[in-house]
Amino acid sequence: MTVKQIIIEYLKSKVSDEVSTSEIELNCMQFGQQLFGKLHNASQYNRSWRLLREDKTLLQEAGLSVEEINKPNSKQKYFKIRRIQCSDISKLPMETKEVSHQ
Repeated sequence: MTVKQIIIEYLKSKVSDEVSTSEIELNCMQFGQQLFGKLHNASQYNRSWRLLREDKTLLQEAGLSVEEINKPNSKQKYFKIRRIQCSDISKLPMETKEVSHQ
């Protein structure tokens, strides 16, 4: 199971909730270790979380949408996690960006 897959499984458990970037780093690390026996560091989760948000294809395929929430005076980003129906996926903009793997 990859870091991205662990994040997606974690987000499925947080549908209708708000999550912060720091929560993804810490809680996904524990979630992945406890449920899947996979140990990755916080920066791997941070990088994969950022890539998932940039190219939403995997999130959409998992039936999820992530919307950034503006929280004044907050130093970190927050996101609302929503479940989308298969029929809703066709209405979402498909953002595909090339990612350099150097």
